[in-house]
Amino acid sequence: MMPNKNKPTWYSRNKERHSENGRKYYNENKDQVLAKRKERREETIKYMKEYNIKYAERRREKNSKRRSELHEQAKIWRMNNPEKWKLITRRHMLKLKYGITIEKFDAIIKLQNGLCPICKLTLSEIDSKNIHVDHDHKTNRVRGVLCTNCNSGLGHAKDNVDTLQNSIEYLNYYNKAA
Repeated sequence: MMPNKNKPTWYSRNKERHSENGRKYYNENKDQVLAKRKERREETIKYMKEYNIKYAERRREKNSKRRSELHEQAKIWRMNNPEKWKLITRRHMLKLKYGITIEKFDAIIKLQNGLCPICKLTLSEIDSKNIHVDHDHKTNRVRGVLCTNCNSGLGHAKDNVDTLQNSIEYLNYYNKAA
């Protein structure tokens, strides 16, 4: 015989009484209830440790096999889609290192009229590996996009204006002497 869904169950009809009885039993047998809870908790912990030990090796083998399969699939995809992979990597590194998007990177170059702001070399003519995001190492704020030589020059001078000014004076002195 199927239960009538419209008819309330015993629990729903006696919910308050059932809760009251539960509270009463707990108050009368508090130490036993807490001891039983502790015992169950310890049994569960023991079971989980045994379970983890028993199945850890199986999971490791399965995951290792799956990991190597995924690695191979990813490798094949990268080989078949080098331009997409290059774009994904570039997007990730710009966001990770400098907190900017590719669109922001392109906007910076556009603001610089496509030129390195120091040596005025056209950035579009340079291999993308030789274009760098210039940033303040203290604040990590992006200042612009430079060619490798200019970025390295600032880096070697440790972004110190006095060092760069001294370099200019040094070069001017020896250019006049020549």
